[in-house]
Amino acid sequence: MDRGVASVIFKTVDDAGNPLDGARVTENGVVLAEHAGVAVEVDPGVHDFRFERPGYAPVEQKAQLLIDANTEAMK
Repeated sequence: MDRGVASVIFKTVDDAGNPLDGARVTENGVVLAEHAGVAVEVDPGVHDFRFERPGYAPVEQKAQLLIDANTEAMK
């Protein structure tokens, strides 16, 4: 992995904490992942991610990504 790039694995869950398959992850209209659970490389810094899945309202999540930081789950 490039030292200037952060690797992120998105996890999507419902309100009860159950995994949700089939959620698309975008940022600024660009698709980063067609479904959560796969590693995606993005530049470090602040990002505004959008999660979309049929049957659910879209969710937007702001995150600060750091190189070599501990793993933290975004729900």
